[in-house]
Amino acid sequence: MRLDLTVREAEVVRDALVRYDIWVAAGFDATRADQRDSERAQRVLSRLAAEGVPGA
Repeated sequence: MRLDLTVREAEVVRDALVRYDIWVAAGFDATRADQRDSERAQRVLSRLAAEGVPGA
């Protein structure tokens, strides 16, 4: 499967994951939807990294 994301889109996904990790580290409970979004974003980042996208 080929992902047609720009580097900016990848940065948005990465930034969302960073915010999610900060919230969890601060003790906030994540909803199931937040967890699904984070898992989906992580899968996208993994694919981008496999394709050699910088910063993924």
